Amino acid sequence: MMRKFLSTVILFSISAYLILALLDVGYSRFAAKTNYRSYKYWTYLMEGTIEADVLAMGSSRIVKHFDPIVFDSITGVKSYNIGMDGAHITDMLARYNLFKQRNPLPKVALVNIDYFTLTDNRTKGKSQFFPWFIYRRFRKAVSFVRPFSFGQLYIPMYRYDIENFLRTLCERGRPLEKGFDPINHPFDEDAVNRSSLVFKANPKFEPYLFQFLDILEEDGVRVVFMFSPWHDDAIAKAKTLGQMREYYSRIAGERGITLLDYTEMPFSSDTSYFFDAMHLNGRGAAVFTDSLARDFKRLHILDFQ
Repeated sequence: MMRKFLSTVILFSISAYLILALLDVGYSRFAAKTNYRSYKYWTYLMEGTIEADVLAMGSSRIVKHFDPIVFDSITGVKSYNIGMDGAHITDMLARYNLFKQRNPLPKVALVNIDYFTLTDNRTKGKSQFFPWFIYRRFRKAVSFVRPFSFGQLYIPMYRYDIENFLRTLCERGRPLEKGFDPINHPFDEDAVNRSSLVFKANPKFEPYLFQFLDILEEDGVRVVFMFSPWHDDAIAKAKTLGQMREYYSRIAGERGITLLDYTEMPFSSDTSYFFDAMHLNGRGAAVFTDSLARDFKRLHILDFQ
């Protein structure tokens, strides 16, 4: 009797697991193709259709600032923006490792570095990774980015909840133009007051930066560091701006990396180019990207052509 009971339990458990596994794969593939914004940052990365000579990486301050269409029109090369809102150095490392698994290597990596690149891990939530956990390589690539639980990583459907399901069905995101996500709305004067602008390189995260640079060097990819534009309101609040510049300048010098500093632009006091003190709007992004593209040509960064 006991043996029959155990056999029934085991058979039921295996059947339930297989059903959940099938549901997990089906739902994950469906979710990855929806407009849920957090998923879209990974969907185009994993599709394997990106061909870029210049690959732009970083946080929202590259997503909103670097316009590949403007850059390509001036330089004659192919570029793509794989930045992500809230991206930290661990996110950049994970994204690049996944990018190169499915897409051709770029010639140049344009890396937007910032106050928050090494200070703490700011990526918005764990759920953005969930649809891709059906792939072992993806789980391995991002496992150091967040402390995921065993259940989230390996138990089918465990990681999804009703809020996630509703957002997947209902959210309508803006289309990304080669990864570029311009925002145009009236300038938010209070936005800078919600952010801490104190630079500190956390020793916990420095090894990830050096690992990132080592991998790019091994891949034969030239690295360009960049400080993208800030509005004067943010510059005034950034009391440790000099420390940030000094820190990254030292690393750039040691590694032979070109560093381009656009923190203060001629339009930095003009709110018509920004949607908040830390982010350009579409107009500002076009003007900035134009300047960046011309500097790339002037400095012979594109001599691989």
